[in-house]
Amino acid sequence: MELMGTEGAPDAFAESGEFEMPDLAKERRSGAYQTIAYDKEGHALSDENGNPKMKSVPAVLKASAKEIQRLNTNKITPDIRFHYRLIAGALAMKAAALLSDNSEELADVVNQAGMWVKDRDEKVGNRYYQVIDHRCAETKIGQADRAKHWFFDQEGAWSKAEQQAYQAFHKEIGLEPPPEAESVPATESSPEPESSPETSPR
Repeated sequence: MELMGTEGAPDAFAESGEFEMPDLAKERRSGAYQTIAYDKEGHALSDENGNPKMKSVPAVLKASAKEIQRLNTNKITPDIRFHYRLIAGALAMKAAALLSDNSEELADVVNQAGMWVKDRDEKVGNRYYQVIDHRCAETKIGQADRAKHWFFDQEGAWSKAEQQAYQAFHKEIGLEPPPEAESVPATESSPEPESSPETSPR
């Protein structure tokens, strides 16, 4: 979050990742913004699940062509909350391709990559799980994942070293070190519930 998190949407570093923020860039590109809908008596409207109903309101000041160009040039990819977790996962999988089959280091790297992406993009998580299934079946980490049929929060030598480096980085820049139990890119709160491993498609 400190290195790659966006100040506003989609990562909301300004809120320490605790709350989602309106996507100002998207609003500027579309020329409209979302706001809560109210009835004639001034009561907020809700849907059948109790969530506030939203309505689209045209922006008073339209974005110029140059502003739109700047927004498109600096668009976040992938445009998803905590987007850097998917980037970290992709880089970890590139490293995993160079490691030996059924090595504990390989299983540790792939498992951590899966932990980073499983709540952001389940399809990507499923693809990483297939690597666990096919290349890590004889490892302790791989066996634990396969028993659960999904990624399991566990620590190997590689992930432990990464966690120590992460805590050292926080100390170096004067931030309070995160709890040791939390994995490296997952220290920000994720309001969405985790995907159920039993119902995850394979």
